[in-house]
Amino acid sequence: MMNRAAESWRHYKGILNGAKDLFDRKRVSSSEMETIYRSLFIRDLDRHGIQDDFYPIGSAANHSLMYLITRCLTEFPITRVVEFGGGQTSILIDRLSGKMGKQMEITTVEQDAFWAERIRALVRHRVVCAPLESEAVARRNISFYSFNEIEREGNIELAIVDGPTAFTRSTQWDRLGAVQFLKGRLAPEFIVIFDDTERRGETEGARLFGAYLAANNFTHYTTTIRATKQQTLFCSKGFRAAAYF
Repeated sequence: MMNRAAESWRHYKGILNGAKDLFDRKRVSSSEMETIYRSLFIRDLDRHGIQDDFYPIGSAANHSLMYLITRCLTEFPITRVVEFGGGQTSILIDRLSGKMGKQMEITTVEQDAFWAERIRALVRHRVVCAPLESEAVARRNISFYSFNEIEREGNIELAIVDGPTAFTRSTQWDRLGAVQFLKGRLAPEFIVIFDDTERRGETEGARLFGAYLAANNFTHYTTTIRATKQQTLFCSKGFRAAAYF
């Protein structure tokens, strides 16, 4: 009897250790984490009654970003959203707002006129085609969306920084413009997500934004999500739970 109990305990302990290994992010590969976030995302879509016809591949938003956005909009009373870069996330936000019955003010900002028109045909919210203008941020010359086109945006509760396109040597720092734009435009309670922070430019953007929050005495929390792409999230005290997503 004792041998059987000991054997059962060894078996159970093996299961526990296996689960610990699975969720230890230092041991789990980015592709394995992507699979985990995909499962969570699909589960949440099903709960909202939203069909999974998204394409989180290539240069589009990946599953960890889609998971983050879905969870943020589900768990917090967010009604004011601005996203830089239109695509799969624009469609997701539109569908979530409809299913949850929220009165949300959403703005998608896009640089490419063709793509802006395509997204505009798929969503109900405001899609702004904003040309890129040269400016200097942190001693770097960059191109970012024209503030003249989006200057009315303010009191932002959720900001998603996934544009403009920034995957070439000449454009890698362009998303630093989001840091400049967000200054003075955040609501008292906010979440800001920088996508693609596995890259130098986006990592620098997240660092500058964190420095801005600290220098201006914002009580804030941050976390980084790693899968096939990487997101860095900042949140205020009232939305602190997002730092544990």
